[in-house]
Amino acid sequence: ATTLLETAWGVMFGEQTQEVRLRFLPSAARRLRETVWHSDEIVEPLPDGGIRYRVQVAHPMEMKWWIRSWGPQVIVEAPAGLRREMAEETQQLLDLYRAAETTST
Repeated sequence: ATTLLETAWGVMFGEQTQEVRLRFLPSAARRLRETVWHSDEIVEPLPDGGIRYRVQVAHPMEMKWWIRSWGPQVIVEAPAGLRREMAEETQQLLDLYRAAETTST
């Protein structure tokens, strides 16, 4: 069972994997390094003090909750589908806040 979950971020596993590549801002670097988030992660320091985080997982969309938890301290670089979904969700959230601001003032 442990072998099956090696490609999983959470509980979804599979034989095919995709690389998820994230760029963390310097403000998140220390916290990111405090924990091993996945057994196959690659953490690369960047010249600006940030971090490029890479991991191979079977279902990248399963990482969305974790990526969201970092707020504006992370940018999805790849895969393109995950990047697009995160950008669309961010835009929807911004639209909700703007609409709420207009109706509450």
